Amino acid sequence: MTDEPTMAGPLNEYTAEYLARTTAAAERARIAGADAVAACMHAQGFDHVPFGDTWSSGVVWAPGGDSAWTREHGYGMVEGLGTSTSEQTAEDPNQERVAAMSPAEREAYQLALDGPVGEPERGCAALQPDGDDAWSDETFLHFFQEASRLNAEARESPAVAALEEEWRVCMDDAGVPGYETPADARADVQGKVDAARPGGAGPIPEPRRSELRELELRVATADVGCDEQVGLERAVDDAMRTAQTAYVEEHRAELDGWVLTWPEPADDADDADD
Repeated sequence: MTDEPTMAGPLNEYTAEYLARTTAAAERARIAGADAVAACMHAQGFDHVPFGDTWSSGVVWAPGGDSAWTREHGYGMVEGLGTSTSEQTAEDPNQERVAAMSPAEREAYQLALDGPVGEPERGCAALQPDGDDAWSDETFLHFFQEASRLNAEARESPAVAALEEEWRVCMDDAGVPGYETPADARADVQGKVDAARPGGAGPIPEPRRSELRELELRVATADVGCDEQVGLERAVDDAMRTAQTAYVEEHRAELDGWVLTWPEPADDADDADD
């Protein structure tokens, strides 16, 4: 999956809002579907706890970015303060009850749930929606890709290129040479940190942890200090926002028409349910 452009802009705001609404609507549909499956099973004489085959995830964001935080934590990578996402399938709460059934009871349960062989539409599980999300919507993908294109073009503009050169000179003067952009600096440190974690997770063993922490603090402090001096990221953000603003104005009618097809916001949907 392509990463969402990191800088905020008016086109990014459209795609982010659509993604949030679609995710919330899919979760509401999943819950309603799980309840419908349970009701269907109960009507056929089976105990069944509402359950949807869903994913649970958690995201932790580093609070850094300013020079004071960076001097203490670097990028937050060695300490594990950077962005992290964990996903796992939720366990079916009905498994234990089904395992305790006799073979005949289990066969009847599965027939009611899954339907006869070749006819899944006759099973209660068919009441659970497929779970299409924003990434299956062609209009969303179009504007998402357009935002990515505009952001990439902004980063490649002559004005940004000139500031990147100033940033490189500053990094050389700070004793941290060899990086073309701030993203390269962060990626290099992240790669070394990832390679040092046993099995890709967990604390980094000493003495490698101390070595990497020293490297991270040195690179991150120079990076943030040079950016404050040069104003590179602010210029990139401004260039992205300018490009996206012009695009939104040009495609306003198309975007406004797309908005009319969006799911209701979560708060409005909750009010409608009350």
